[in-house]
Amino acid sequence: MGPNRVPNGGCGWVIVLVSFIVNFLLDGIAYSCGIYFPVFSNEFQESDSKTALIASLANGCYLAISPVAGAVTKKFGCRKVAICGSIWAAVSLGAASLSPSIDVVIATFGISFGLAFGFLYLPSIVIVNQWFDSRRGVAVGVTTAGTALGMTLMPYLCQTLVDLWGWRNSLRILGGTLMLLVPLVFLYRPATSNQVSSGPGSNSSNGGRTSCSNMMNFLGIGIFKDWRFVLLCAVTLIASLGYWSPFIYIKKFLISKGVSDDHAVFIVMLFGFANLIGRPLAGLLMYLKVADSVLVLNSSIVIGGLLTVLFPFLESAWIYPVYTTLFGFAAAFHICSKSLSVVDLIGIDNLENGFGFILLFMGIGCTVGSPILGLFYNESEDSYTMVFVLAGLLMIFGGLIGLPLKFRNSLRTEADARLMQNPTSASEVTEEDV
Repeated sequence: MGPNRVPNGGCGWVIVLVSFIVNFLLDGIAYSCGIYFPVFSNEFQESDSKTALIASLANGCYLAISPVAGAVTKKFGCRKVAICGSIWAAVSLGAASLSPSIDVVIATFGISFGLAFGFLYLPSIVIVNQWFDSRRGVAVGVTTAGTALGMTLMPYLCQTLVDLWGWRNSLRILGGTLMLLVPLVFLYRPATSNQVSSGPGSNSSNGGRTSCSNMMNFLGIGIFKDWRFVLLCAVTLIASLGYWSPFIYIKKFLISKGVSDDHAVFIVMLFGFANLIGRPLAGLLMYLKVADSVLVLNSSIVIGGLLTVLFPFLESAWIYPVYTTLFGFAAAFHICSKSLSVVDLIGIDNLENGFGFILLFMGIGCTVGSPILGLFYNESEDSYTMVFVLAGLLMIFGGLIGLPLKFRNSLRTEADARLMQNPTSASEVTEEDV
């Protein structure tokens, strides 16, 4: 095998397993913030709004730091960044367990852990994409299934730890578990020789790093010259404005319709189970060339939007679990295809920077969208109808404006195929082809 040939297996499946574990733990802990919410509120006698900052900052910081994490990963490699992220995340939870006040919990569990999350999550997705080419869809699907399993099981594991040993010891146990990731992510070695050291800013001088130009190069701002990436960012931002609202408001909607609390929890759990099955399935379908990543990205969010628009008008007990299951599958297909779409549209060499900016726009949409949509809750009628309708319309609009990406991506795929068949004609393939 040549030095620059992607392995498409072998040790790559070990990388997939490690990344699966990373996703399971990180996203599992992030989705378990709801377990710690009442614990922190009671322990420090603080308001719900202030306590809620812990979860919002943890998720917001992880997404906001992604462009920086992508640039650092491109410069130093996935292994070094992931090791630092593992240690940072573990220390953050350990420090949170010693917190004397809610402000310290916000700083450690919210801000510090969120930033560490970004420096561990992004290289764990990038490394899988680097190790696979033709089987990339399957590999990414299996990797991201770790998130689905984590969001399903970790809340129960965290609740058990809190019940048995208290919240402080539970955070210490979780921190110690994250520290065990260090020898695992040490396996994140480059798949090919040309991935060892690359990226904008890698050859810049120390003095030049202070300049705006070199900083822009370091962050990979140049990828915004590609209209396809700009449109992909727009799709991500608009769709994300509505994407998280079904997850956030579904339980309150169900309770407003007379569904018992226990049954509502079961219905919400179906999101996780559908995600667990849907992500590997999405990867498999893309591997089998049933659909390409860009088509899956846009069509899945349109389908999820249509389901969300119709959901509040179909008042029937059997509709509720059907909706959460189908929306869970749509969400799984959408999330699984994100990093694959970045690779297909702007190339594997731009994945670190590109995926970092995609996560940033996703974070902006999720942070701004749900609170704004929450304003459309009709308190007098206890109705969340407009919340779901508007969330669905945003997802539909986001998916529809991304349809031109499918057409241009098809042209690029055809051009790549011609190059594979006749490498000597590379000079004949121009930007017009892609």
